[in-house]
Amino acid sequence: MKKTFYQTVLITMLFFVMIGTTMAAHANTNTTNINKTIDSPLEIQITSGIKTATHKSDGIPITITNTGETDINNISWSISLTPIIGTLREGNYSEGTINVLPANGFAKREGKPLYGFCISRITATANSPDTGETIDRAMGIIISRSIIILPTIDI
Repeated sequence: MKKTFYQTVLITMLFFVMIGTTMAAHANTNTTNINKTIDSPLEIQITSGIKTATHKSDGIPITITNTGETDINNISWSISLTPIIGTLREGNYSEGTINVLPANGFAKREGKPLYGFCISRITATANSPDTGETIDRAMGIIISRSIIILPTIDI
């Protein structure tokens, strides 16, 4: 009985990985800073890899960077997940504010913990009155409390 259950789980996971990689390969997911204001020092990046929630702060990891020579104030950030196939029960939207991001500095943030079984589009946004908005997008495969964030690829 246990062997059949684990085989079914493994086959399901492989199916999600194959579908997700195929979708990522056929879509131009390298849209980092797609709406970035010209010469804006504000950048955002979704960290790719495998992540399993072990406590309440584990979610989609992002890095917000100030590449400029002056501090950036009042940066609002958000992470949203839109399921393409399957269901996402928890963690579909997270947001927060960074009061001050020093020149040539960065801040790491994480979204809310996730729960679901789906292939999802991930959109991370950072916005400041001083610099405008910047966006990064990626694909993710969510299996229970684990997520595989696929790296962005150029096509």
